[in-house]
Amino acid sequence: MRKYMASKKGIARLAIVAWQQQIPLQVLPIGINYNSFILLGKNVHLNIGEPIDRSIVSNFTDGGILLNELNGTVQQQL
Repeated sequence: MRKYMASKKGIARLAIVAWQQQIPLQVLPIGINYNSFILLGKNVHLNIGEPIDRSIVSNFTDGGILLNELNGTVQQQL
């Protein structure tokens, strides 16, 4: 089975902006893995993590560290 993981910053940026504006947002990590991109008859596996809220971030002063912290938490959940 192949596992593709794209490390994107878009979701983390949206979540951080929402939290800075006091919007009670939660991020739910969901991963979709399948055995073949080309062949028919796929086996699909869904990985669902725990909801992530603002409590995982400790400091809003450094955006880069905060993005990495949130992305690392999402990756760990999957």
